[in-house]
Amino acid sequence: MDCFFADIWHPDVWRKVMNETGIFLRPLSSLYFGAQGGSTAGEMAGHNTSPESLFPIPLSSLQGILRTRLLTGSGVKDTSKINDLVGPSDRLPSGWQIKGGFPARYCGNKLDVWLPLPFFIFYSGQKNNIYDFEIARLYYNKCHDSSDKKRDNNSEVNNTSASSNAYLSDKKFGDLQLAGIIGGGKNMEGWLPAQRMYEILCGKETKFQLKRGIDFDCPYPPFVRHEVKPGTAIDTSTLQTLESMLYSYTTLRFEHNSGFVAWFKGRLHAELTSDSLTSGLAICGRKSGTVGLESIDQDDDFWRKLAAGKQFQSFKLSKDRKFCYVWIVFLTPGRVELNNNYELSYVLIKPLLDQIQTSDISQYNNYIKLVSCLTKKMLPISGYSLKTKTRKPITYWWPAGTSLLIQFSQNVPEEAIRPILTLWNNKCLYAGEQERSFGYGHILVSAPFEKTWEDICRENKNLYW
Repeated sequence: MDCFFADIWHPDVWRKVMNETGIFLRPLSSLYFGAQGGSTAGEMAGHNTSPESLFPIPLSSLQGILRTRLLTGSGVKDTSKINDLVGPSDRLPSGWQIKGGFPARYCGNKLDVWLPLPFFIFYSGQKNNIYDFEIARLYYNKCHDSSDKKRDNNSEVNNTSASSNAYLSDKKFGDLQLAGIIGGGKNMEGWLPAQRMYEILCGKETKFQLKRGIDFDCPYPPFVRHEVKPGTAIDTSTLQTLESMLYSYTTLRFEHNSGFVAWFKGRLHAELTSDSLTSGLAICGRKSGTVGLESIDQDDDFWRKLAAGKQFQSFKLSKDRKFCYVWIVFLTPGRVELNNNYELSYVLIKPLLDQIQTSDISQYNNYIKLVSCLTKKMLPISGYSLKTKTRKPITYWWPAGTSLLIQFSQNVPEEAIRPILTLWNNKCLYAGEQERSFGYGHILVSAPFEKTWEDICRENKNLYW
């Protein structure tokens, strides 16, 4: 009897642990996730392009769907309990973590997860619908120094390409350098399957091919397409349609057996049932789109490898190396708090250094630095509060695909690099503490590599450096 009563009154009886659970969101209609700003109707609508849905599913919408399903699927009707059960709108309960929101499809009974194309992938040519790509390498600003009289105007190095959106001209960027490829390519946007991402982050090949419509497709995976729908404006006071105020908007239409995938981990209150996250229906996005929530039959093997860090488990570095490098890839939008007292090169790497600061390998922090950043125009992210009926403030984020090049000096031994990369990989680090639990700032890490373009040019006498 003593044991019986002890079990009843133990706090953990009232909360059950839910290990990381895969959730497949199957669209049952076209979906529309509203972008910032309004749209036009009537005569002016004909002179403007239809507003397009955001893609992929915004993380704010994803967490709203999951929390709503936990409440409705568990039969919770008392609104006063919402904050205690699933947290307020701006944060999740302690220990909860949502990841994903990635497009995915079933191939048979096996899931095929698609991930954003890293910005360190550069397009370098096309032939017969086969697209050639290369992985960017670090090169130095002196390559662009027009005053360098020794520079050979006929050299391929003159055509070295860097992201035009690298934003490396500000004084606060410190010693950040450029990254690109030789031959005049440009960095790309799009999606690719987890298998391709795994092969790229393993670093076994620096040049490869992708076939449009099979391996990658911009700006959506091949199982997602546009669908334009009409609508009519409504008078908010009378709730009647307004005459001649037609408009159109562009939604997302998914092929059969495709949708979004997410993962949830946390401790649920006893009033909540874990089955709620893998069953039932939910309203998704604006225009009352509908998705069904399902458990995942068989997860993507290559995604599990990426999540477990298999891509950097078997690397081997030379003993006489001066440096080695890894790529950090943003899978979801991320940001850092800017501080005018520090150079951006330090601000951008600080979330990574903080992650290892409390570990037994923190003594290597001084030998790790950021040397390059490839990104694009920042994303404005906002939202709408159903409780206060007001729009949330706009914040600006680096888009998914943003790539950071991290340098390890020779003072960091090979046996220390692997646990450091493990501390970073598949973590949500580039966001505020509360935003991380929503899945913002989710990153993957590549296998280390040693050669920069300077090394390659020095070894290859046909290229002048």
